[in-house]
Amino acid sequence: SEPPLREVIQAGFTEWPFILNLGDGLTIEGQCDLWGTIGDGTTWIIDYKSATKTTDASRARALRQLEIYELAVHRTGVDWTKIRHAVVAPLQGKTEVFSIRDRGAIEAELLELRAAALASVVSAPKAKYEGEPHKK
Repeated sequence: SEPPLREVIQAGFTEWPFILNLGDGLTIEGQCDLWGTIGDGTTWIIDYKSATKTTDASRARALRQLEIYELAVHRTGVDWTKIRHAVVAPLQGKTEVFSIRDRGAIEAELLELRAAALASVVSAPKAKYEGEPHKK
């Protein structure tokens, strides 16, 4: 079923900033569009999308965002089993409710991505500045 948006907005947090420390030097900073716990005890995590079309790639990115948001929300003390997730795309007139993968697998995958990113870092040449500095 679709999330009760009015109730989530009234009970929850909009544009909620977070810093998620996963250990091993991996810290993720982000901002969740909306999350809140409603009267029946369900915690909804909502991500708004303004695109007019959904692709497989954009759907996968949205799911990854929701997974990260869930890890952050859970760290506030919310029970995993009571969390539901949805992407709301007003310009498409669509709401899609997602199921999230195993939490341990998500954290492990994020740590693997961090390791791969660190292994591929190369020094970029310094940019050469040309021109006059701006005067006030």
